[in-house]
Amino acid sequence: MKKILILDDEKSLRFILRNIIERTGKYEIFESESLQEAVTLCKENKFDAIFLDHNVSDGVGWQIAEEIRRNPEPYGSPKIVGMSGSVPYNTDRKLFDFFMEKPFSACEIMPKISGILAESNMPPTGIDA
Repeated sequence: MKKILILDDEKSLRFILRNIIERTGKYEIFESESLQEAVTLCKENKFDAIFLDHNVSDGVGWQIAEEIRRNPEPYGSPKIVGMSGSVPYNTDRKLFDFFMEKPFSACEIMPKISGILAESNMPPTGIDA
């Protein structure tokens, strides 16, 4: 079963994503509302995909993406999905394999996730707007 981490400080968004994704029965979902907790989870698990919100209560969620890109060995090769209302101007877009702009609709989540995980051994495909 593929593993997905959702880092977002909005409980309602984590709940929606979890419920939609779990319905398929193909993914094990981990949730985090804080950067510190997400870092710990990333060190303990090899995720297939990590969904990162930009602003979380204790920092910038995208710091995990920076760490994984600098030092991928302990993390495996997760697909990294940035989530935000907009991409800050100073963001290095190469940090992400995909990007989901908030708000997004429930009907677009599963096709996007299926596409993200379809070829787990493929190199990053760039930003998906």
